[in-house]
Order: sequence, then C-alpha cells, then structure tokens
Amino acid sequence: MKRVLSFALVLYASASTVAAQSITIEQAIDEAVQHNLSLLAARSSLTIADAQMITARLRPNPVASFSADHLDLLGTGFNAENNAGPIEIAGRVDLPIERAGKRDARIALAAAMKTEAEAQFADAVRTLRQDVTLAWVDVAAAQATRALVADTLRTYEDLSRVNRARVTAGSIAPFEATRSEVAMLQFRASAVRADLDLATATAKLRVLLGRPPGDPLQLAETLAAFRSASTDRAADDDAERIEALAMRSRPDLRALQFAQARTVADLRLQQALGHVDYVVGAEVRRQQGIAGQGNSLGFFFSTPLPLLNRNQGEIARAGAEGQQAERQIAARRAQISADVRGALHEYVTTRDLVASIERDLLSPATHARDTARGDPMRVHTLLLAAAIGCAACGGRAETAKPAEPAPAATASDGAITVDKTMLASIKVATVGEGESANMLSIAGKVQFDEDRVARVLAPLSGQVVGLRVKVGDPVRKGQELCALNSRDAAAAVGEHIESRKDVELAEKNAAMTQDLFDHEAASKMALQQAQNDLAKARARVARTEEALRVLGLTAHDDLSKFNGRVPLTAPIAGVVVERKVTEGQFVQSDSTPLLTVANLDAVWVVGDLFERDLRLVGNGQAATITTAAYPDERFEGRVNYISDSIDPASRTAKVRVSVVNPHGRLKPEMYAAIALNVGARAQGLNVPAAAIFTEGQRSFVYVEVGAGRFAKRPIDVEPSAGAERHVVGGLRAGDRVVVDGALLLRQEEQQRAS
Repeated sequence: MKRVLSFALVLYASASTVAAQSITIEQAIDEAVQHNLSLLAARSSLTIADAQMITARLRPNPVASFSADHLDLLGTGFNAENNAGPIEIAGRVDLPIERAGKRDARIALAAAMKTEAEAQFADAVRTLRQDVTLAWVDVAAAQATRALVADTLRTYEDLSRVNRARVTAGSIAPFEATRSEVAMLQFRASAVRADLDLATATAKLRVLLGRPPGDPLQLAETLAAFRSASTDRAADDDAERIEALAMRSRPDLRALQFAQARTVADLRLQQALGHVDYVVGAEVRRQQGIAGQGNSLGFFFSTPLPLLNRNQGEIARAGAEGQQAERQIAARRAQISADVRGALHEYVTTRDLVASIERDLLSPATHARDTARGDPMRVHTLLLAAAIGCAACGGRAETAKPAEPAPAATASDGAITVDKTMLASIKVATVGEGESANMLSIAGKVQFDEDRVARVLAPLSGQVVGLRVKVGDPVRKGQELCALNSRDAAAAVGEHIESRKDVELAEKNAAMTQDLFDHEAASKMALQQAQNDLAKARARVARTEEALRVLGLTAHDDLSKFNGRVPLTAPIAGVVVERKVTEGQFVQSDSTPLLTVANLDAVWVVGDLFERDLRLVGNGQAATITTAAYPDERFEGRVNYISDSIDPASRTAKVRVSVVNPHGRLKPEMYAAIALNVGARAQGLNVPAAAIFTEGQRSFVYVEVGAGRFAKRPIDVEPSAGAERHVVGGLRAGDRVVVDGALLLRQEEQQRAS
C-alpha cells in the first residue's frame, strides 16, 4: 500500500511539474516535429522509398523445372511389342537476361522517388513550422488580448464606482453613471470572447504539438518579445532578394523539380521496358531404354516478338507526366513570387502601422495614464496648456509651445477679468434666435453596397490563364478578367456536339418512320418510339446548351474549334477589390470567389442605434455622413433599412444608410458619423454646444459682461445631440457667450477659489 501511495505522489508531482513548465517558440517547433501525428505519417514515405530502392536493386530469379515422362504406372513393362517407354527424366534451368539497362533505370527511378519523398517531407516540416509559429502567435495574441480586456474591464469597473460616488455627491447626473454601467456590461461580452479565442488558439496549438486534449500549455515568451526578435530577423525589405531566396530554398518547389526528375527516370524505364528480354536455359535429360540407358544435354533460347506490345502506352503516360510537372513548376514559381511579394507587403504595412500606433497613440496614452495616476494637478496644467495651444493655433494641427496663463483678477460681482494675452485665446459669439434642428448622431462604418458587389466564381475545375487584372483596376461589364483551361469544358462542348448529331439522326429517323407509318409500313408503336427518341434528343440538346450558357459559351459559336478555354467576365462595371488567384493556379468549382468586383458609386454606412432612439428614426429618413478623412465634406444619404431585432449585448439595432459616393471618396471599412435630423423646434435661442459646460446637475456658460470681463451664468437647455443647444432659460438674445476658452476661465476660477 505504501508503494502505491508513493507512486501516486510521484505521478502527482510529475503532473504538477509539467503544468508549471513553459515552452518557447523554438521548443514548440521541435516538439511538433517530433510528435505531430501528420508529420509522423509523412515520415513513413521515406521508409517506403527505401523499400522501393531495395526492390529496384534486385535481379530476376532463375527458373528451375523438373519433368518425368513415360512412367510405368500400370506395370505393363517396356518392350518392343507394346511400344511403350522408355522412362525419361529431365531437369532444366532458365535464366532471364534483362536488356536495355532496365535495372539501372529502376534504380534511377527509385533514387528519384526517394529524393522527391525527402523534399516532400521537408516541405511538410516547413508547413508544420509555419503552422506552429502562427498558432503560437495566436495563443500569445489571445493571452495579450485577454490581459488587455481584463485590465480595461477593471478600468470600466473603477469608472463605474467613481461615477456612482459622483452621483451621490451631486457632481454628475444619474444618467451618466447608468451609461458607464451599461458600457461596462457590454464590455464583459468582449471578455468572454477573449477567453473563448484563447481556448480555441490553445487547442489548435496543442493538436499541432501532438499533445492530448487538456494537456497544460504555457508560453515562455510574450508577444512583444517574439515580435522584437522577429523584427530583428526580418529587417530585409528587398523583395527580389527574398524572392530569389525562396526560389532556391522552398521545399515544395524542390519537390516539384524532383518530381520532374522522377518523370524523366520513369520515361527512361518505360522506354527500356519496351525492349524485349532474353531467356537462356540448359536441360539435362536421362532416358532408360530396353537395351540400356542414355543421357543428353540441351540448350535453349527464347524471346518475345515485339510485334504488338512495345509498352507504347506507358511511354506516352510518362512523357505526359513530365510535361505536367514542367507546367506545375512554372505555376508554383508564379505562386511563390506572388506569395513572397504579398507577404512582404503585408509585413511592411503591418510593421509601419504598429510603429505608427505605438508612436502616435500608445505612447501618448501611456504617458497620460501615468500622469493621471501620479499627479492630478499636473493633469489640469497639461489640459490648460493644451487648450491655450489649440486656441492660439486657431484649430490647426501644428504643434505650439504652451504658454503660461497670465494672471487674472476676480471682481466683487463674481466676474473674472483677464488680460490681453489670455483674451487672445478666448472666442465669444452673440446669442441669436432661430429654429434649431434636433440632430441624432451615431457612429457607423462604410461598407460595400451588396447590390453592387459581384463575386466571380469558377464554374468548373481548371487552370487559371490569361489573368489580366489586379486589385484596384477598373473593369467594364462583360470585360474578360481571366480564363480557365478545363477538360470538363471540353467534355461539355463534346457532349453538346454529340447531342446535336443525335437530334439530326432522331429527326431523320422520326421523319422516315412517319412516312412508313403513313404508307402502313410501320406500326404506331414504332412511330411513337421514334418521336420519343426525338424528344429525348432535343431535351439533351437544351440541357447541354444551358450548361454552355453557364460556362459563358453559346450554342451558336463555332464549337468545333473550341480549345478548352472558358472566359470569366465581369458581371458588373466597377473596380476589382479582391483577387485570390494567380496565373497558372489550379482552382475547383466551389463557393470560393476568384475575384470580387464592386461598384463604389454608392455605398452603405451601417451604424448602431440605441433602443431608446428607435422611435426617432424611420426608413427614407435623410442622413448626413461625415468622416475623419474629409472633416469639411458632407455626404447626403437616406436610411433604407432598420434591423428587426435588437442585439441583446449592446441593446442596439442596425441602421443602414445608402449614400452616393462621388469619386469613390468613401472607402469600405472607413469609420463615419451618421447625423439624423429627428425634428425641428420652434423659434428660440441657440447656443453652440462647445460653449456649455456642466457642474453637478446644472449647465453653465460664461457671458461677457464687459471688456475683458466674464461671468458664469446658469442656463436651462433641452437635451440634443447636434452642434447647437436650444436654451429655454438663463440667456437673452444679444448676450455674448464664450464659445472657445471656457476651460481657461474655469481653471482660473478654480485656482482663485482655492
């Protein structure tokens, strides 16, 4: 019993040790090479190639035969009267002699097959290394995403607690706290998705490593460390040099080259097998006669006569395989070139994008976070300096050095007096009367108009040839994009020609049978059978014509000169936005589009509309689209769809706006803002939204009460999402309010109060 407990403790300790171990990317690749089940199966091909080499080296066996004739089984004896016998016993040995170097050709073929198997195994190792690397990166990215999501969720929770405390203190309205809690609940779905993505990526990596389900897996490196090491290794941007390196070292291309060498060796073997072999033999015969016994020795020679079979079929087959291998090598070279250039372009673009994000977004955000955590007063100083800089530059994106705010005085009536330096950073506007529009603004994203997108599929299997377009090329409706060389197309054309001949024959047969029936020389059953055959032949012609129409061929073309080339044309006029094939690539007739053509004269902008705002929006409603790329330009459109269901996580419905897109300025996946006019109010006072600020549950503005003197005044406004707010109390027409620089006055007022 003690031994059993000790063994269990050892197993538990071993399991704990395994669970605590971490693995680097190189260790993961080594483990996959050793234990991946698919690679272990591929390694068996090397053993098979070795066995084929042993078989190729063997020589044909000699053939031994033995015979006994005229045996006295009935006991009649052998004499001159019965004319039987005498007994003859013979032994013979035949030795086949191979000609035309068949054995050397077999050995050469086996050696070529072994080299091809080694190259294929090397390509399997390369593919496995790539799959393991991508899976490892997916796991690392999922772990980083989950950590980031968890950190963001904690920030949401802290924000929610702070907002609840601010509501209790009366600093903000309860609606603001509710909105932050809703955002926190919505973001929890992202945390669940991050856990699912991590579990999926870990399971995929575990399968590639050959580990059982549930086996613990921990990465030893972070994604940032791996990216840094990868950047050091992949610093070369020379596409031609990388392409040349890929052409020299890609195992799949080498495997095809060795396959071509194998076809050459196979062709030589088949040509050698076309030569006949010789068989030579020797026979010893012993004869027991009446008068005595005698021995004899004979020699034999035999060979087949090559009159009918000279192995012509196998020779033709080997030659065709050689041509096929040559075309496959050319296609693979083109594919490698496209893969290298596409991967390098994607790498450079992604690298620059990451560097831009780290430089322009992540670094300032990290600095702001550290500043906010370390020194709250410094935050106010930075905000004040930023406001002064923005006001001084008049809204331009240029960087200006922040100036220290000039001292200001507070009058006994509560007004703030500023000097000329600070006054230059403050902008005021006169309050006027007018009809204000109630605008509802929602975030959206530009998408393709699905009614203006066409995906070009392969109607049958074949090889892509004549690829004439690339991504970004404009095309006309009916313009040939590429073509497919397909044996299936040739078979369809042949079937149509055959069906036309059958119709001609059936028409003649039906006419002849009708004539015979009219002269009472044929039965009615024969006439009906002839008419039925004619109907079947015509139905077959209609079926084959429809098949040709699907292939882009018409029955009126001269199909006798058809060369198996099926053109693929653009269904609509537009721009090629996606291309998934290269010249010479073999494709299948499935649902994967080869090319995608989109007409960008009109696009969709899809946004999320909160449940509470559904009553304000309807189909056909006018909308104005703005983007960060073109801030001064407005794109007009109309709502053409509102989803029939609500997203349970975000409590929003999808709203789709159809927008005319002049000159293709709106790009799919571009972020945009959708402004919806949800009604107009009566005449009243309108104030820019930038002039209003909130303290507690009240809204305030700064009113100019004299030269360089400003006073804070509470106002009553109606809620809206437009650029202006409708004021219902606290201001009069003609008052001058601060529309730019209120932050400076608030900061100055707080400093004076403290």
